[in-house]
Amino acid sequence: MSNTGDFIGAVYDELSRLLNITDANPSIAMQMAWPGFSLSPQDFKPANAPNGPYDPQVARETFSHLANIAPTLTKAYFQNSGLEVDDLYEILVTGAIPGGAGPADVGTNPMFKLFGDSQYEFLQARMGSVSDPNAFYYPCVATPSNWYDETAAQFWPTFNMQSGAVRPAAPDSRFVRAGGPSLVNRGVWKLRPTDTVKADSIKSGVKLMVAKVQQIPLVKPAVPLTVIHKPLNLQAAAALRTPAVARLAGGLHASPMLINTPVFAANLANVKAQTLFDHKIVPESSYSRYKLVNQVQALDLTRKDLNLGKIDLANRYHLTNLINEELPTKPAGTSDNFSISFKYCRVNIDRSWFKLALLKMKNWYMYGTKLGEYSNGSATDNPGMFPLLPTSFIVIRDLRITANWSNEDRQNLGQATALGYFDIRDSTLNQNTLEVKGLQVLCWLSTVMPQLPPMAPPQ
Repeated sequence: MSNTGDFIGAVYDELSRLLNITDANPSIAMQMAWPGFSLSPQDFKPANAPNGPYDPQVARETFSHLANIAPTLTKAYFQNSGLEVDDLYEILVTGAIPGGAGPADVGTNPMFKLFGDSQYEFLQARMGSVSDPNAFYYPCVATPSNWYDETAAQFWPTFNMQSGAVRPAAPDSRFVRAGGPSLVNRGVWKLRPTDTVKADSIKSGVKLMVAKVQQIPLVKPAVPLTVIHKPLNLQAAAALRTPAVARLAGGLHASPMLINTPVFAANLANVKAQTLFDHKIVPESSYSRYKLVNQVQALDLTRKDLNLGKIDLANRYHLTNLINEELPTKPAGTSDNFSISFKYCRVNIDRSWFKLALLKMKNWYMYGTKLGEYSNGSATDNPGMFPLLPTSFIVIRDLRITANWSNEDRQNLGQATALGYFDIRDSTLNQNTLEVKGLQVLCWLSTVMPQLPPMAPPQ
């Protein structure tokens, strides 16, 4: 009979087959969630109308936040690096210096103009948040556009695996090569605490994790350098200080008339040229944006429902990610005879503002930044800050897992928040079938980034 570890491996291998993940295209990485990230209908509706119809603008913003998560290159599962795609892209296009160009002639270099045009287009793309007009995000387009609507799920394909198809993973299976068995050995169940003492211990672990994840793994420079964050804001603000632009609008958050002005575009390029050679640009951890320690302290972790619906999606993702890392785990029990079904949809990500072909150009470097500091281009060992670019993710609904549950695992189900890849907080058990009806992100597909930057700074 198949056991829990066999079941988890079989799901991985069958899903990779359905998604056509093969060795023929090693630049595509498939990473399973551990566990899935659940989404609610309210994530796609205005905050002041949670029971109203879906709002396409809110849905676009929610999707863009999901698409903005930058993972590490961990084959076994999707691991949030704490960095964001838009911030990393901003740093690369803002800090790129053409090879052989110096402060005196960089402004006339054709490659400099390509990066400058992309930077300007990037600035034009950003949109004000639906809930906070002073907050901005970079919109992404989802295909299919109605992926979040439960009525669309009736047309989704069904993943269906009967117990006879669940077998031990072969030594050369994708699951084994991705390191899946080691993940299973760490424990397939995540359990909520049963009392406040255990809950407080988890909260203490989260506090330590917050301090750790806010640190960016930068390569230490050989000599002290001036370091800045968010260079585009600084450069745009400097471009605004010229009289010709200042007459158009009162600040960076002003109307489209500001960023569509040729005078502003020219001033932005001039400011960029003047600042390329005197500071190192570094990313910020998105974990530092939220009051995560205070938030987790206020939660009752013994509850099945953590009641996080009022926390915005990006904040909630970071918070649940930290809690899941600290929840106690249990190994697979003696349950067997597993079968599983769910509806699934591949949601593709289009970022019109992201110019990957530009980043693939070879003849550029960044001040104070080592060759390959963001990505070394490897699909197997890539410790950089931007090894992968998510290109799509898999969402599921109507999850059903049937098994001959052991007595121990039945007890686990009463306290479980996750079983392997699946978030089961909102689950019900009907005889031997575990059901989760809601929407959750199960898997991410990403492309391996090229070597970034492709050149080392001149000595």
